[in-house]
Amino acid sequence: MTIRLLILFILFCSKTFCQSKLDRDSLINEMCKTLRDNSTLDDSMKVNIVLKKHFFSYINTFADSLKKEEINQIDIRFQRQCKEYGELIDRNNIQKGDWQRTDRKPEIKMDIEVCNNFLNHKNYYYLSSDGDTIRLTIDKGFWIDRFKDGTYSKLSFHWTNNCEFEIQFIISDNYGRKYFSKPGDKYKYQIVEEKSSYYIMSAEIVGTNQYMTFKLYY
Repeated sequence: MTIRLLILFILFCSKTFCQSKLDRDSLINEMCKTLRDNSTLDDSMKVNIVLKKHFFSYINTFADSLKKEEINQIDIRFQRQCKEYGELIDRNNIQKGDWQRTDRKPEIKMDIEVCNNFLNHKNYYYLSSDGDTIRLTIDKGFWIDRFKDGTYSKLSFHWTNNCEFEIQFIISDNYGRKYFSKPGDKYKYQIVEEKSSYYIMSAEIVGTNQYMTFKLYY
């Protein structure tokens, strides 16, 4: 590439398309820190500070035709990477699923023998935060979610301890999931308790200090 073409490429990238996922996650880390630093303020004031300090200058590097999509993708990823933003979203939205945030992992109330039977059920389902039913298949070392629009997510599955396992994101064509996670992102699960038709599960978003419980139906 000639020097002139290299200069044009750099200028073009800085104004339009060439923001990388690393740039986006770096931005999100800074936005999250600002939320934490202003934790005593109400939600609208905190968001306003974040937008003015970080977001507007970033989004204005994109062409107008790309801004809406970039905003959507940042919003989705921000919820995964930032506990404070996830809690803010929860406070301002009605939860229609079974998910609940917790401060830490709950105590496991299962016998090891019962946990060993977990994979006797290959097909499960659970409710998303908006109330949609997500079908789950756990088979041959994979965790595969299927959504009502026909899309899917695929993650690897392996046991890490008695009643505990880890899944790692591989790929998804679901709009929300493919921007929530990127390849290699990990989630730790515990089988907490068994009821008549479902398990109470705990989930940890690795690296973010976020813990949740939900019901996994069979």
